[in-house]
Amino acid sequence: MLLGPSLKNAETTKVLVFAQNALAGEWRSQVRRCKEQGIALHRHVAFALAVADLLELPDDFPLMPPVTPAMGIPTCLSDPMSLARLKEVARSAGQSESCATSFGLPT
Repeated sequence: MLLGPSLKNAETTKVLVFAQNALAGEWRSQVRRCKEQGIALHRHVAFALAVADLLELPDDFPLMPPVTPAMGIPTCLSDPMSLARLKEVARSAGQSESCATSFGLPT
């Protein structure tokens, strides 16, 4: 579980929680709400979502299972093969045919 920003006022403290098994679309929606309310995101949340966007994860796919192994792979963004390898690692971590189809990779 990744914790987002804490919202504090005189009466309550609210912590936004980004569940690791939540869908990518839920993460994106929660980030949009934070931006609309002027709430800064923790760098771990922003980075995980940036990796998910780079991997082009669909909204209906769990975010962290494919993102976690992909974050540990050195990647050269100007090299198409490097990005393809990153997507393959994410697909393997997802272990599903829908994941491979979403990434445009053969199963």
